[in-house]
Amino acid sequence: MASNPRRIMPGAPCLECRRRKIGCNRSRPCSYCVKTKIQCIYPAPTVAPSTDGTDKTEYVQRRVDGVEERLSVLERHMNEIKQLVMDRNSPSRGLQDANRPVSEAVAVATHETALSSQATQSIITIEPAQESNEIFSPMTLVAMWQTYLERVDPLLKLIHVPSTQKIVMQACKDIKIANPNTVCLTYAIAYAAIVSMSPMECISDLQHNPQGPNVHGLIGMAIGIAIKMHLNRDGDKSDISTFEAEMRRRLWWHILTLDVLAAQDKSTDPCVLGSSFNTRTPSNVSDSQLDPDMSRPPADRPENTEMTFTLCNFTVTFYSRQLMFSSDFCHENPYPILSVQEKCDAIRILEKQIEVQYLQYFDESVPLQRITMLATRLNLLKMKLSVNGQSSKESGSRYDQQFIQDCALYTDYVSSMKNCQKSSYFMWFFDNLLNWSV
Repeated sequence: MASNPRRIMPGAPCLECRRRKIGCNRSRPCSYCVKTKIQCIYPAPTVAPSTDGTDKTEYVQRRVDGVEERLSVLERHMNEIKQLVMDRNSPSRGLQDANRPVSEAVAVATHETALSSQATQSIITIEPAQESNEIFSPMTLVAMWQTYLERVDPLLKLIHVPSTQKIVMQACKDIKIANPNTVCLTYAIAYAAIVSMSPMECISDLQHNPQGPNVHGLIGMAIGIAIKMHLNRDGDKSDISTFEAEMRRRLWWHILTLDVLAAQDKSTDPCVLGSSFNTRTPSNVSDSQLDPDMSRPPADRPENTEMTFTLCNFTVTFYSRQLMFSSDFCHENPYPILSVQEKCDAIRILEKQIEVQYLQYFDESVPLQRITMLATRLNLLKMKLSVNGQSSKESGSRYDQQFIQDCALYTDYVSSMKNCQKSSYFMWFFDNLLNWSV
């Protein structure tokens, strides 16, 4: 007799299954959370607009106004782009088609006009490589690669070091004959290394640009390009290799994290909507467990790996999207609209989840693991302070005793991070955390 199929209960999946983009049987707790021994949390029911005529009309009018605003901004910037292309008078830089449909990136853009306008620029053809690619000497590129391995890779686990090193070393031999993709990768690595360097190091070793790039503007373009590459669609059921699918997950979630950080910095909402992607988070494995010729997906390892701190950041990104932004953004996704107390309760549950799933495997005697553990706890505390601080400002009420204690704890964490031995090379990554004020 055939076994009974697994019963799927009605309703939304739990937050953990939604984060990992896996099936949820919607039991309370669900089977996945029981298996992994983590607390199963379900989103609160979303509050639909009132059937009362006035409330419904106002809700619809706000949505219409938002759409009209985006279309107006899009039209204005499209005209600016066309004019720019005509002024430069270069066929290789022209628009591919003046009547081309608006890219998917624009469809998921939010009210932030600067980000939306940059996302539309992804329809411009990328220029071919210049005749001469050499910006740094071979020795400088090798030094930049070493700096990247020492200061960037431990904190931003994106590339597969063993396979990437072969490509970079080959490019360093003669960058002039390298193909455009290799040149782009090599200089991206060099730029990331430069960002981690102090001003004095840049002045002594390189021509330092104190301005830097417009990150808030470029993130829109990065999202547009990522969507064109279908990074927002998980690769487990496509014809791409297992290794490539894993690398694509890393890249997409780094872009998603940058989108959240840029939105928080500008006090706006992220560009990417939850409905526009189904890419799962990467596996908790080190590069040594990955190989370009692997045929089976890597299994998550219950230990501290090269990816563990990065996965902590991705988890914070996932919950920040639901807890830290406007009600309009929650409606568009849709995410549950929570009260301040419900948000604080969710953050406390998130703290316990990250402690059990990741931080319990950190060794405080290892400088890198100690500083990343402190940074993760600091990030979670920042979320809690932001929620409580914003509530107090809006209501005009005085800060309670718990808020003051959390502020003191934040200061203690900052002092502990700054006093970490042998961690000066990593402090560039935590500048915003260390200098943040409520």
